[in-house]
Amino acid sequence: MSELITLLFLACIFPTTVVAQNPIQNHLPINNFKPYEEIQAIVYAYNSEVAQTDNNPFTTASGVKVRNGIIANNCLSFGTPVGIDGKVYEVFDRMNDRYTKCGKDDVWYFDIWMLEKRDSTIWGIQEKLIKIYY
Repeated sequence: MSELITLLFLACIFPTTVVAQNPIQNHLPINNFKPYEEIQAIVYAYNSEVAQTDNNPFTTASGVKVRNGIIANNCLSFGTPVGIDGKVYEVFDRMNDRYTKCGKDDVWYFDIWMLEKRDSTIWGIQEKLIKIYY
């Protein structure tokens, strides 16, 4: 009960921070969404390091703190849910401008945030089917 009171208190003071701590893939089953588009894309993984991001590596381009379930993309609006391999991610970050190709015949790029550098190294670069949800 005290955890709930603490969370409610923090939500009043830091609403973005508290909301950002809940990974979407742990709360929204993928079958609750209706896909409206499927695309093939190149998917990278990144970590909160200045060398991989900017001088504020723990804050996304949308202003929320990094967390599990964050994905970067330059073509979709912030908050757009996307499905990859049965998991749902939310677009809350951006990639370098060179990855901004959004046309029908262009290659799309995504970048999944991961806590551990080891995990992003193991992920590497993969071509994946991306489901863009309502």
